[in-house]
Amino acid sequence: MGDQCNCVSLSDTSIGLVRPTVKKATQPGVSVITTDQVAKETSSTSLSHFEMVPGGCCSLVVVPLLAVFVGTGLVKVDVTPLCAALGALLPKYVPKTTDGKPLVIPNKEIRRFLETYGMKGPMATRPESEQPSLRGVYMFDQMGPAGWIDFSYLTKWDPSTGAMDTNIYDITAQSGVPAPRFGGIGPFMPGGYLIAGAEKMQSTMRFYCPVHVRDGDRCLIVGSSSGNPFPDRDEAGRTHFRMMLKQVDGGRKYTRDTWIVPPWAVADDAYAESHETFHTYNLLRLMHANRSIDEEHFSLFMEKFDGQDLDKVAKETSLTSLSHFETVAGGCCSVVVVPLLVKVDVTPLCAALGALLPKYVPKTTDGKPLVIPNKEIRRFLEKYAMKGPMATRPESEQPPLRGVYMFDQMGPAGWIDFSYLIRDTNIP
Repeated sequence: MGDQCNCVSLSDTSIGLVRPTVKKATQPGVSVITTDQVAKETSSTSLSHFEMVPGGCCSLVVVPLLAVFVGTGLVKVDVTPLCAALGALLPKYVPKTTDGKPLVIPNKEIRRFLETYGMKGPMATRPESEQPSLRGVYMFDQMGPAGWIDFSYLTKWDPSTGAMDTNIYDITAQSGVPAPRFGGIGPFMPGGYLIAGAEKMQSTMRFYCPVHVRDGDRCLIVGSSSGNPFPDRDEAGRTHFRMMLKQVDGGRKYTRDTWIVPPWAVADDAYAESHETFHTYNLLRLMHANRSIDEEHFSLFMEKFDGQDLDKVAKETSLTSLSHFETVAGGCCSVVVVPLLVKVDVTPLCAALGALLPKYVPKTTDGKPLVIPNKEIRRFLEKYAMKGPMATRPESEQPPLRGVYMFDQMGPAGWIDFSYLIRDTNIP
């Protein structure tokens, strides 16, 4: 049997048929995709969603997954150049306002934008005695395409608990993919996906810091998404991550460490002190609280961008324009993340994440969908099943595999019709 398959796949209430070759669309709604290419009469321009799923998986998932392998010693080579190259395959995504205006700052205007808007958030208007512990604008180093975070846009500051909240989607990002020496373990993907995804999920972080942070002091970090409440300091030990921010060089730099904590351990300081970090990146000060620019770090920031533009997300961003992000994230989660990273039954989660993907329906070059409506599946089976070239052979020349078989425990795969075998079984 050859390396191509005549099989159908499910599409909620309809099916598509995968066939080696079809010269004419004589069977209405029959999918004409081979396992490695789209048949000649299928419109290749309609495959952008399909292309983005593997591209997204590579850039969003493969990089951090390989980082785990590297960290545990299972992989001992530097795979970031490969990851960066794979991420560069993704088309750029530029968030837009609801009226279609791109939220992007051209590279040559980045400094002017920082000088105009840096440290102009609501926290900057408070009296000096009411300022939060974290102040200034900091660039991300070793954190994929992330650009900078402006702590004047903190959404909360509670001196009694040291809690400071920030919206992750208020950060900026470079429009393309960073060079490996700046990207850390990634994610290696165009920055528009990163910040648009954070906004889509309403991703936020809370820092628990001392009122006056000194060198060596650490802030505990907890996360939230979709409006869920933050865990408090005590609850943070029951999560699967330990995230800390450490001040260095008088606040000119912070190191951000993450530990992945197994279910049987407690995510506390003792665990962090006795285990290696999963990921470390740096926050380097671009603009001081007094709005002066750190020229050394700004030069490094522009070197990281390497001529690329600056993406940002505003509150007026059109979330309906995030279909590309949904394709990438949904594809990564459903295809790669869960099966590889966990050993519990997560199939309900996989199914829910996979449902985020927009449906892809192959079409002929003249735009006709190659799909069988649900109510017509039985008729289609009765009419076309076991009608392939092998079925016309004499009984003595029939192949060992015969009949039409449904797939069970094989995702959305529908059936395979062995009468469409494409290789003569008498050939060794």
